[in-house]
Amino acid sequence: MNIVLKNPKKQEYYVACVKRDGDVYIAMGKCVDVSGKLREFGTRFNFNTLEAAQKKCKELAKIKVKKRKYSDVPLVKVPEPIQEHLEVPPDMQLTPQEMVALIADARRERYVVFRDVDGMENYFDQGIEYIGYAHNEDSPDVECLEVYDRFGDLRHCLRSRMASINPTERCIEVGGLANA
Repeated sequence: MNIVLKNPKKQEYYVACVKRDGDVYIAMGKCVDVSGKLREFGTRFNFNTLEAAQKKCKELAKIKVKKRKYSDVPLVKVPEPIQEHLEVPPDMQLTPQEMVALIADARRERYVVFRDVDGMENYFDQGIEYIGYAHNEDSPDVECLEVYDRFGDLRHCLRSRMASINPTERCIEVGGLANA
């Protein structure tokens, strides 16, 4: 959450924002001059819930509007130098654990095309590309892939049924497993 206010008397902006740090949500304010230079950090308020942090953020902005006569600036009209001080919305931030899990999934992601769909015609078509996930080399299911069927469900499929198994763009980007 970001609320941007402009001081009508001085050439400065106030950014009231909420960010996430692990399991804690932080509400805080920042004073920024028009060139984008951070003048002052306000007090950081820690909360266990996003709702409480958002409420505090709104209170911080309300104080500036009432006491100092700041005016609200729509986010689409925030000058570029000030945009650097906006925080990524908490629901878009990842914890380190979430990031590791996301990278691990991307490393296993494959495009697969079936050569043999005998007995699986209800779920897969021959010659059509599907998204699947390879198992790690030390897994007992290394000869299988988990593949999304036409209904969006994951199914275990033998590698021997595949015409091709290729890493996806995400897999290549994060340095996927050496063997397909």
